[in-house]
Amino acid sequence: MSTDSRKPLTPLELMIMQVLWQCGDWISVIDIQKRLANEGKGLALPSIRTMLGILQEKEAVIREGEGRRHLYRAVMTEEATQSGMLGEILEKAFHNNAGSLVAALLRVENISESDLERARLLLNQHSARQREEES
Repeated sequence: MSTDSRKPLTPLELMIMQVLWQCGDWISVIDIQKRLANEGKGLALPSIRTMLGILQEKEAVIREGEGRRHLYRAVMTEEATQSGMLGEILEKAFHNNAGSLVAALLRVENISESDLERARLLLNQHSARQREEES
């Protein structure tokens, strides 16, 4: 089972969430549309409104009225979303075998040396925490 009981986000919902995370504050539907268009991802306003309604149902965003406009803000964090998605991938594609997941990540050709160094650091920190807990 995934670590997050919420329904997973679709690629389109994730695209809208990324705009909300980048904004970090309240944003209107029109501003979301403009940001998506600037990234070459044009969507019609009704489509964005529909996706935001679904994201509200999934408790990923909240809405606040401002006159005739509504503003939206992410309440689901990017980190929680990533963890939930990774948990699903781990469960479904790797049968909860984290070693296989890490091995697959290391086979990816475009991993930079700085990403590998960061991974080494995180693994070392994780190992140190586990040793402390065992003591």
